[in-house]
Amino acid sequence: MIAEIQNDLFDLGADLANPITKSPKFPPLRVTKNQVTRLEESIDKFNKPLSSLNSFILPGGSLSASYLHNARTVARRAESLIVELNNKEKIISIISNGIAVFSLLQERDELPKNTTMYDFVLKVIPADIKSELSVELIDEVFKYVTSAHSSSNAQ
Repeated sequence: MIAEIQNDLFDLGADLANPITKSPKFPPLRVTKNQVTRLEESIDKFNKPLSSLNSFILPGGSLSASYLHNARTVARRAESLIVELNNKEKIISIISNGIAVFSLLQERDELPKNTTMYDFVLKVIPADIKSELSVELIDEVFKYVTSAHSSSNAQ
């Protein structure tokens, strides 16, 4: 079940990173109703023998239970953020993905000559949402990504 959930999370990430457009170049990966139903049925099956909750769940018990409580907290936080997603956040996600790919190509020295990060990112943004894009927004995302990367390397 954990492996299926991990796969579903990757599918969800791909779904969130690809805004709904009228005519995408390639069919985007989307979370399906079958995935949701399968997960809900599994949860119901495992929840059935448990007694009803009458208070909040407090983390504790075994080490593995503590890790699972932490995962639940992260999932709730992600849920809150996903609910707030709109087109601008999806654009930011696409820009971030574009920057990641740009950096990988840069590391491998596989970028076409004279390609700037801006040119590259503009190529990955779907045409119908390019009007909402600006150099300032790309700069803002790039600064955030590099500062987050810098702080995680410092730890």
